Amino acid sequence: MAYLLGSVVSAAGFGVLAVSYLRRYAVSKVTILLGVLGGPILLGLLFLGLPGLLVVLGVMPPS
Repeated sequence: MAYLLGSVVSAAGFGVLAVSYLRRYAVSKVTILLGVLGGPILLGLLFLGLPGLLVVLGVMPPS
């Protein structure tokens, strides 16, 4: 669980870095919003959704 939380926090850090580029380049606010929210959401879905899918398919035993 700590690995999941650390990865999502790291992805949010990269999103903050994306916000800093707003000042240097002409980037739309939608792109910045995708950078801030897209990474943590994608990692959360990957780390939580994939094991659930594997359990449903019978590949991984439920814990």
